[in-house]
Amino acid sequence: MDTPALQNHALPSTPKSWMNRLNVGQKITLGYVTTLGVAIAGTAGGVSIGNCHQNRAIERQNYSRTEAALLLQLQASVLQSRTHQQQLIPLSEFPDDFRDEYGHILKHAKTIQSTWDEIEAFLAESGQKNVAGHSEANVARFVQTYDKVPTSYLRTLDSLVTEIDPSSLNTPVKVAAAQQQLLAFTNGSLALRFDGISDDLDGLINEANAEYLDSPKFFSKFS
Repeated sequence: MDTPALQNHALPSTPKSWMNRLNVGQKITLGYVTTLGVAIAGTAGGVSIGNCHQNRAIERQNYSRTEAALLLQLQASVLQSRTHQQQLIPLSEFPDDFRDEYGHILKHAKTIQSTWDEIEAFLAESGQKNVAGHSEANVARFVQTYDKVPTSYLRTLDSLVTEIDPSSLNTPVKVAAAQQQLLAFTNGSLALRFDGISDDLDGLINEANAEYLDSPKFFSKFS
């Protein structure tokens, strides 16, 4: 019985045998192409990382700017409220001027409340987006420390003004008594606590401004 002749089967080319068939020029060209591909891939990765850091730095800078603006607005309203409140003392003998002065306080009271709410919302948003810096942590402690102080100060003042009723201050004795009440409130613990808001805001505003200015420096490390 004849043995069937073995058929020749060509083995598939391996990468190495395929490379062996290239001449020197082709191998050099392939090397250049491979090197260029690696370089492009590395550059693209670096650009992607750089863009990520840039976006984070810009976002951080925007948050610092918003934070500083809110704190400045709060401080201005607190200072204005306090100034107008102190002016109530000499104006107690002039009912119309007294009411006008107190009207300014009521306007600033609304700004204080709305700004306080905005600051709390800002802290929540910066925390959710994971862009909160060191200054936000200090602002959060500030909000906790002075929670309800503005409300208590303004409500107590409102009660005092209602009690005094400038339209009824028609004798020197009544005027003097009203002035003493207002002076006692001005120097009282609640008013001094209210003053502390403005004092503490100085440091927080400076810190927010510093973080705003440092954001480009942070970005420059990756650009």
